[in-house]
Amino acid sequence: IQGLVVDPDGRPVAGASVLVEGPTAAPRATLSDARGGFEVATGVPGRFTVSASAPGLASPGLALDVAPGATVPVTLALRLAAVDER
Repeated sequence: IQGLVVDPDGRPVAGASVLVEGPTAAPRATLSDARGGFEVATGVPGRFTVSASAPGLASPGLALDVAPGATVPVTLALRLAAVDER
C-alpha cells in the first residue's frame, strides 16, 4: 500500500502516523515522509483498513482490497480530530 497523507487543505503532512490493519497477525505502522508519502508492505493479499493521524488531525479508516503482488495507491485526507475536554 503506497500513499500520501494530506491535511484538510490538501497539503502533505510529514511525520503522520499511518496504521494498516488486516488479515495479518499484527497491525503495521509507519510514519509519512517529508513529502507526506508512505509505503507499507502487507505481506499477504486481503482486505486492509488504513488510517492516519497527526497532532490534532485524524483520518477515518479506509478499507482496501489488496490483490497478490499489487501496489494499491491511496490518499489519506486528515480532518480535525475531536477534542476531549474532560
